[in-house]
Amino acid sequence: MVFAAMSAILIGVAIIVVNVQFRQHAIERQRDEFAVVHQRVDRFLRLSFDNLTGLATNVAQDPRLKASISTADRATITLALDELYANYWTDYFWLLDRDGVVMARVDRPRLWGDTLRELPVVRDALSGYSSGDIWLREGRLFQVAAAPILSSDIEVGVLLLGVDFSRILDEQFFQLSGLETALISGERLSASSVSSERRTLIQSALVQASKKDLVSESMPVVPIGVDTLKSAPHIRFDVAGEEFGGGGFALADITGQIVALGVAFRSMEIENQHYRMIQNALLLVGIGAVLASLTAAYFIARRITRPIQRLVRSSERLGDGDLDTPIKPDNNDEIGALANALDSLRISLRKAREDLIQSERLSTIGRMASSIIHDFRQPISAIYGYLDLLTMPGFPADERELHKEKLTKQIDRMIGMINELLDFARGEGRLSPEPIRLTDFLDELRITFERECQIRQIKFVTEYGWDGEVVIDARRLQRGVENIIRNAIQAVGDGGRIELRSECHREWCEIGIRDNGPGIPLEVIGTIFEPFVTYGKKEGTGLGLAVAQKVVREHGGEISVESIKGEGTNFTIRLPGSKLHPQGQIVPQTGTASENSI
Repeated sequence: MVFAAMSAILIGVAIIVVNVQFRQHAIERQRDEFAVVHQRVDRFLRLSFDNLTGLATNVAQDPRLKASISTADRATITLALDELYANYWTDYFWLLDRDGVVMARVDRPRLWGDTLRELPVVRDALSGYSSGDIWLREGRLFQVAAAPILSSDIEVGVLLLGVDFSRILDEQFFQLSGLETALISGERLSASSVSSERRTLIQSALVQASKKDLVSESMPVVPIGVDTLKSAPHIRFDVAGEEFGGGGFALADITGQIVALGVAFRSMEIENQHYRMIQNALLLVGIGAVLASLTAAYFIARRITRPIQRLVRSSERLGDGDLDTPIKPDNNDEIGALANALDSLRISLRKAREDLIQSERLSTIGRMASSIIHDFRQPISAIYGYLDLLTMPGFPADERELHKEKLTKQIDRMIGMINELLDFARGEGRLSPEPIRLTDFLDELRITFERECQIRQIKFVTEYGWDGEVVIDARRLQRGVENIIRNAIQAVGDGGRIELRSECHREWCEIGIRDNGPGIPLEVIGTIFEPFVTYGKKEGTGLGLAVAQKVVREHGGEISVESIKGEGTNFTIRLPGSKLHPQGQIVPQTGTASENSI
């Protein structure tokens, strides 16, 4: 009996441990999931702003719109605007003149008066570039974008588009993330993806939560600024007996003023059902184990203790994030039912993780598509312009050759961006290494950028501290180094200085690229080699440094970056000693280091 009682106690303790550990894991997983919800909202809003701003830019170039403005007839302008409004999915259209006065509008209800010059996005458009903003008007949130309307490079007006925030959240963010979103201004629901039947209940619950948990000072601000490390607070609330969980954030407009407090949330009902099921299974297992221990002490104790130990190990693996190892029941008893329940939970958690990965992939595809469209637009427009000039009768022959060269440069630029995308998409590639003098390799790089540096009065200095042979795939490594030099040229601007140098140590050969540009901020430098990450550039796919890192690693080397704000940036490429010479020996050269400058 003593052994049976001890066995029953041990079984009960094991059940409690499993229960507490699983519950703690579930709470921590929810907290971790919602701690970064503002980052998902931020990525979505930035993509949405890019799409809306791009739409405004495209519509602003519509020939019908330009033609109607040239007539200066308000009826004609209004008719053209109504036709454009019917072709696009935005909710509001404004057409402004160069003074910010409304010439025609499609907005119901009317959100503003007839003079919009003082609005930040309108001021930006009047200054010649497109931008977006968030408006809070009459208790409702809107996403807007403005673009200048140019005719023969002369600004003749401004196009202003607006979209109801609730529609964006419902039709796009919810579909991508599976999270419902509500934004509160004061005690009013200003935008939400929640269905109209539950909106009143959700609003009441969130207003109550806002008095305790939704404090703007403690929440990260979207769009994300310098507080990228701040976590979103975990918000829990009940609606009609249903439990919800989510993360809070503050929504700011273009001026940085907070216009609403938001919560991205989802129902916890499915997880709670799994938890209650496991609790019931554990209870049944506990009762059965105690009764079995009292009736068949030693044998039953051994029979139950071992499966419970395996179940505890399985739950620990589950708590450590192992969602791939199946949890198989040993028998068709209560322990087996518990194992099946845990395995069902494991499958559900793995499905949730796969859904999250899929969502991130969709976000990456959206950013890549937006980047490609944005970067190809400018060279394509330039190509069209040069072709029009070249086909004009009587065009001077000397200028024809100059424009042919410019046309070829734009085509080469597009080919370079395509090659970056192809190199990155291919993943690990097969190298074709050949021996080449390091000085010859670096001189080809110097010659490539010689003309551009001369035009921009950039001093390009070469300092070769070693002149031996290296065994590399020169074509692929050259493209990677070119990406770094091209970034340096854009960073230093006219009159800057770039240094290209080589050094050799016993086991390493180094290629260095140093510039005296403005430097890279500390918060950016940690992600500078990630795909689609750009800083301070007006063009490019955001893959240049990612491609450079990949090709250096394929050579078995390393690439690193150091930057000091206001002083410049230094990239260092290190190739291992086995790549210096076919026999792995450094080939010494006589003479001293040379310095050439452009």
